[in-house]
Amino acid sequence: MDISGRGKVDLKKDENGIVWITISNSDGNTIDIEVLQDLLTALADVMEDEATRVVALTGEGRRAFSVGYNGSCVRLNDRSFLKNIYSLGFSISRALQTLNLPVISVVDGLALGMGLEFALSTDMVIASDHSRFGMPDLKFGLPSFTGIIPEIMDRFPSQAYNRIISGEIMSAVEAKAMGIVSSVIPDKDFSREAARFLKEINPELFSFYKSMRSSSSRSSTVDRLFFDVYDTSKIKIKDLYAFRNSL
Repeated sequence: MDISGRGKVDLKKDENGIVWITISNSDGNTIDIEVLQDLLTALADVMEDEATRVVALTGEGRRAFSVGYNGSCVRLNDRSFLKNIYSLGFSISRALQTLNLPVISVVDGLALGMGLEFALSTDMVIASDHSRFGMPDLKFGLPSFTGIIPEIMDRFPSQAYNRIISGEIMSAVEAKAMGIVSSVIPDKDFSREAARFLKEINPELFSFYKSMRSSSSRSSTVDRLFFDVYDTSKIKIKDLYAFRNSL
């Protein structure tokens, strides 16, 4: 089901009670305001469906889970627009983290920028061999839009934080070595094995242990203040767009 008729986020449930939320946007499943709005709608629908066992967040096709926020968006230098993106991104990240269900990112290709942030907001990431992960947006002046970056220091080894904050792009194997990815599946088996992985999750036990984790004290206040002082002229939109297209 196309959430809004815009063809950017699809929601479907399979026979195993797994709800697939798929980002389906041109040019690497880029994220824009409409995608963010549709993701919130999809998550609201999931919360109302008691028959859902597992939620899988993924991207259309084999190039990318998502390459991040739309690098061709000319409004990225507009401070109030950035705050709006952040407000939506923060809400989605929190919903993914607190949903009382197993939420798994199924990554087949590039998970960059805001795409990586959403993947890290889920409970677990499984990835194909050729997948790559990183925040190259930071090198082009585009900040985090979910507030999750500071949490990386607490959840993963220090080298994971250092490599992400530097804008480096990591292979799936490298990301797994640092705990960012839970399972790397060979490309040729990915669709079948990813579906089997999700099917075998015990949602009751998973949700119980998830609820036992201490809730995040993360607040959007500091991040909102950041956007009040950040020099938006530092965002190199054309360079970021060209870089993504080169991958």
